[in-house]
Amino acid sequence: MHEQDFLIHLRKHNLKRARSALKELRRSVDRTRFLYLEGLYLRERGDLEEALKRFDMALVLHLSDPELWMAKASALEDLGKIEMAKRAADRACRLDPGNARAHLLLGRVLYAMKDYSGALLEIDTSIELDGHDAISLTLKGIIISILEEDYSSALSFFDRAIEEDEGYSKAWSNRGVALRQIGDRTGAVYSFQKCLLLDGDNETSRRMLISLGERRLVDDIDGERARKEARRKHKEKRHRKPHKKKKGAPSIVWE
Repeated sequence: MHEQDFLIHLRKHNLKRARSALKELRRSVDRTRFLYLEGLYLRERGDLEEALKRFDMALVLHLSDPELWMAKASALEDLGKIEMAKRAADRACRLDPGNARAHLLLGRVLYAMKDYSGALLEIDTSIELDGHDAISLTLKGIIISILEEDYSSALSFFDRAIEEDEGYSKAWSNRGVALRQIGDRTGAVYSFQKCLLLDGDNETSRRMLISLGERRLVDDIDGERARKEARRKHKEKRHRKPHKKKKGAPSIVWE
């Protein structure tokens, strides 16, 4: 089993396969790397405190690894420990100043701290290093709309983000907000609809569509999602292997 297989399972949130792959990797990677991978698995599973412990244990063994500092910063961010996340992300940037993801992470943390000017500086650095990242482009558009209220400029970054990743729902949602601000109702409705089709839990797009008088459209999208989920569950049920009772096993009798 290769590490890449484990990471693919993790990205797909297939935790059962990721766990099996992780067990096999224990024999082929060094302890520092295994602790890092185990931390990623625990974070994806939602065990943030345990994930943080693994990253800290790995850092004891390799204090100068920027990937470990980034992983620690992300776990701290998830836990809401923003000041600590900022310090960890800043450490990653200093260790690897050419790492676009590290600057994006620091920019995201600074944005959460409402340090929009600092966040914009880090996001600009991230875009200079990698101008094809939809998350960086979207976040820059958001910050421009906050600092300058220049929704036309913000819109250009949301459009660029969508060109890079048409499936990034947050770019569509923020595109809708920008279009609504500049008076393009049709474009706004289309963007919020696209977002909701990609991410049915996006409350911003849901509220915006309802406020624009498109309650029926929201209901249609919810109905289609429910039908797709029902078809998915039916398909899983059909392909599920029947449980075979062991020979000699007693039957359960309700008395």
